[in-house]
Amino acid sequence: MLVLGVSGGLSHDPAAALVLDGVLVAAAEEERFIRQKHARFAPPVNAMLYCLAEAGVRIEDVDYIAAGWDPGLAPDSIHMREFLNSIVHHEYFRDCRLPEVVPVDHHVAHAYASWIGSGFADAAVLVADGRGETKSTSIYRARGDSLELTGSFGVRDSLGYFYGSVTRHLGFGRGSEGKAMGLAAYGRPLFDFPIRLDQDGYRIDLEVPEVPWDQYGKELTRAWADWLGREIGSGPGVRMGYSALRGRAGSSLGDEVLKYADVAASAQAALERTMAHLSRLALSRAGSRNLVLGGGVALNCSCNGKLAALPEVDQMYVFPGAGDSGSAVGAAFKVSMDAGSPRPGPVTHAYFGPSFSSEQIGQALSATGVTARRLADPAETAAELVLAGKTLGWFQGAAEFGPRALGHRSIIADPHDAAALERVNRIKGRELWRPLAPSALPETAARMLGTDKGSRFMLRAFEVREQMRDVVPAVVHVDATTRAQVVDAATNPEYAALLAHVGEATGDAVVLNTSFNDESEPIVQTPRDALRTFHSTGLDALVMGDWVVLKH
Repeated sequence: MLVLGVSGGLSHDPAAALVLDGVLVAAAEEERFIRQKHARFAPPVNAMLYCLAEAGVRIEDVDYIAAGWDPGLAPDSIHMREFLNSIVHHEYFRDCRLPEVVPVDHHVAHAYASWIGSGFADAAVLVADGRGETKSTSIYRARGDSLELTGSFGVRDSLGYFYGSVTRHLGFGRGSEGKAMGLAAYGRPLFDFPIRLDQDGYRIDLEVPEVPWDQYGKELTRAWADWLGREIGSGPGVRMGYSALRGRAGSSLGDEVLKYADVAASAQAALERTMAHLSRLALSRAGSRNLVLGGGVALNCSCNGKLAALPEVDQMYVFPGAGDSGSAVGAAFKVSMDAGSPRPGPVTHAYFGPSFSSEQIGQALSATGVTARRLADPAETAAELVLAGKTLGWFQGAAEFGPRALGHRSIIADPHDAAALERVNRIKGRELWRPLAPSALPETAARMLGTDKGSRFMLRAFEVREQMRDVVPAVVHVDATTRAQVVDAATNPEYAALLAHVGEATGDAVVLNTSFNDESEPIVQTPRDALRTFHSTGLDALVMGDWVVLKH
């Protein structure tokens, strides 16, 4: 049974995933192919073709296309119907016999990705995002192979739109909620928002006019902008400027945004309070101590850290592509199971994208005229470069699915050097106040964080133990937290070997890890992407497969 899942019907983060007889074979996001962040309104046709090629099949071999949204649940939405048509009638599939398309409720797709990915026998599943067809937050009880909805909240009560509106009020662009989360650590929660908790969940007291589905998001955003300006005051505003060197527009906000940190801290506190309340409600209704999160709000690692620490929670799981891209995986899981395939196993890694052999990398190097050297031990060489103070691109194996670089498409540096934080932020074109995170082997993670569990996908914040804060200052945020990745040698042996070499030299098997990309582009995917980013930024070295490229 072949099921090809697709996402993007909610206008952003289109992706594709292929499930063969209950096994997730491949998954990739369209943005990585077309080099446009979030790939808004782009059909995931390149991602689809990659997934088919990875499995060695054609579109005619697929039994079902599973769509991570259902136009029938929002009949006045022109976009959702037209986006599905833009996929099935795309010129890439001209003259092809396409399989039956099965639409899946957007929040159900999110729920399946995280619930099935967790491997838990029972769980409370909490999905929160900007919007699905008619819901913005959903609560499910998962037991065995059944998923039961126990509560939902409409788009007017969207936590995603709330946090996104505060993000824009702070002067950050669309899709920059991570910046607001990082800024929150510099402020105090002084402001209240019209989010009311009750025994059934929560309500947002905001007046929004009734308009057609395709216009409601704009009206909701406008209503939040009016409320924020009236009740909190003006923010720095979105100030876009033209960068001659980059050849494109970019935000001109600098450290002045720190003056608005109290607004960010207040929004973060409101989100955490609401999500904690909903988590307790979901756990109680499910009769479980396992919490599963899905939807774009589940990418807020600071909030996730608070939820994982709730006394009612024994285990917590967040799918690595918790945002809309992951609904392609969840839709494929559901349709595959409904068609009689076995339940897929737990998703224990995120390496489902394109990979390249040493010969293919060598061909890319040769074609671009780059001088490179073949390595006997890439991990050892990379560790030596990091410990010599170099900042390098690290390109290995299959590309990650989801927004986090997890040691296959990473920029790495020495976390013991406090100056590495500013150096890497400058290389990437990020604001200098933004935090960076570590990757560590379990033993070092336990020493840093007090645990080596619960952070395989870099989606949870931890408080760094006091005795380690001055040891790895480049990866400790101003509130003494960090968004750590604990590296599993079984699923990422080359990266684990690099960390082990660093540990042998320093006693700490840890590096600074951030995504391998310029701030304005998606994470690199191919050797050509890596070379272009390497040569257009201040990176010192590039270790790609078993090749190394140095700048002289």
